[in-house]
Parts: sequence; structure tokens; C-alpha cells
Amino acid sequence: LRFRLILMRPTGSPENIESKNPLKAWSADGMLYVQSPEIGNAAIVEVLDMNGRLLQKLNVSDAGLIQLEGLTKTSVVMIKLTSRSTVYSRKVFIP
Repeated sequence: LRFRLILMRPTGSPENIESKNPLKAWSADGMLYVQSPEIGNAAIVEVLDMNGRLLQKLNVSDAGLIQLEGLTKTSVVMIKLTSRSTVYSRKVFIP
């Protein structure tokens, strides 16, 4: 055996991280949508650019779908949801 080929997920991680992160975030029609089971509690949703600069911040106290607007520039943003006990994050491409 000269070499071994190891196939991983696109992030380079061999394990399935998607099942551990309930945060869902996507962009469509000029809007950014965020949904998570953790939003039922008091939580903070932050939108950061890839340099770590804060673009938007929203305090959330009710469950459901959050709609954010004002992100018109084509980029990749990081969605960070902070609840009392956990922090979730997700990258989203803004076309």
C-alpha cells in the first residue's frame, strides 16, 4: 500500500457536525433567514463578516423564523446564535 485516500466532508471534518448544530440559516430574495430550536429561549443573533466585524445584532425572545434584511453585498457571513447555555454558528453565502 503506497498511500491511503481518506474522504472527508467539505469542511475537512470526518464526522457529521450538521446533526449536532440545530441552527439553520439561508439567504433568499435579498433576505437572510435564521431558524433554530434554541430561539424559544432568550437569545442573541449576530451577523458577522468573515473579518469578525459585527454587521447586525438582534435580541430574540420568541420562537420561529427570523428575517433579516439590509445585507445586499455579495459575501459570506457568519451567523452566531448565543443562548443561555450554548453558542451555535453557521456560514451563509449572500448572493
